[in-house]
Amino acid sequence: MNQSGGRWTRALLFGAAALSAGFAAPEVSAQLGSGPVPVIFDTDMDFDDAAALAYLAAAHKKGLIDLKAVTVTGAGSGYAGSAIRHARCILQRSGLGNVPVADSTTKGVHAFPPETRLAVELVLESVLPGCLQPSAHSTESAPALMARMVNAAQGRAVLVATGPLTDLAAALPALAPVPGQALPLSQLYIMGGTIHVAGNLCCTTTSAYDNTQELNIWADPAAAQTVFAALGPAISLLPLDATNYVPVTEAFARTLRQDRTTPEAKLVAAIANNPVVQVGVLEGSAYWWDPLAAVAATQAGVVSYTAGKVSVVQSGTASGRIELTPDGAPLRYGTSANEALFEQKFLDVLNGR
Repeated sequence: MNQSGGRWTRALLFGAAALSAGFAAPEVSAQLGSGPVPVIFDTDMDFDDAAALAYLAAAHKKGLIDLKAVTVTGAGSGYAGSAIRHARCILQRSGLGNVPVADSTTKGVHAFPPETRLAVELVLESVLPGCLQPSAHSTESAPALMARMVNAAQGRAVLVATGPLTDLAAALPALAPVPGQALPLSQLYIMGGTIHVAGNLCCTTTSAYDNTQELNIWADPAAAQTVFAALGPAISLLPLDATNYVPVTEAFARTLRQDRTTPEAKLVAAIANNPVVQVGVLEGSAYWWDPLAAVAATQAGVVSYTAGKVSVVQSGTASGRIELTPDGAPLRYGTSANEALFEQKFLDVLNGR
């Protein structure tokens, strides 16, 4: 999940009245193995998370991946109960109601701004009319389901994380070692952070900050640092440096309206053309943050990467800032994205092509 500054958040509400060879990770579609690669989606169910889930559901139906589970963190944008219901609604609409979904109520260090959470609720309630899925919390916690599915995949699992990393950090102790493999999973795609560009907390919160942070990592800096340190060699980080290349444009929103033949494509078209989201589109402050992570995990060549060693600032006005440090966790991070290729792949998979 991500929001680009308070100016858009307030407007939304008004609109509603060469990583090194040792660490390189191929995209899912390029991996070898028997059958589609097992994928777990960890999300906070913002409206761009919803678009990413629709894409992953379509990729599952197309045979690109095997969507094993959806875990919903309580440390992000979604309201308790609503967030898991929205995930269940999308899976049901996509004909994947058998995919297990779990949530958690664990909070991060910094709470998401209430106006952001309200905007998310307004959008998703409007694009998911008539869904009668329950809002009850899952009996199995999100960290437990995540760990169970990663362990069952025996080292082949790919995790796409598009919210605060609170639940993934909690799941780490339960991840089982894989014989002959350094890490318990294959790849981890994370939407979060910023490396060389400005942050996006401006005006969205009353907490002290210096706007060098991105919202997902800022929400739980300790969890991010824990995940980076434990799983760095498997991580492909999609920071604002890369997502800034994929704005939600009026032209692409129009294309989505005109080319929507599946439930997944229709849902994403409804999101992109929702009046609340359209305010951000018109301002130039709406981006395909989380869908870029989902597409990057399944399609080669969409994102360009470089190597880095990172640490997360834990306190003060820079809390949540990602810094390049000599003794940091090694990972690869996106530096740019091919907008035209992203839009083509996103649209084609959503439509089952």
